[in-house]
Amino acid sequence: MIPPEQNPAFVAAMEDILDVYQRPYDDKKPVVNMDEHPVQLVKDDA
Repeated sequence: MIPPEQNPAFVAAMEDILDVYQRPYDDKKPVVNMDEHPVQLVKDDA
């Protein structure tokens, strides 16, 4: 759901980001995801 305070430019930017995640894997251009929280994952409990 789009937050009500956002506009079409926000939606277009989000669609651009989602397009990046749809790209086929390329080891020369890896996709790196940056989280907004400065937290380092040191153990995966899954």
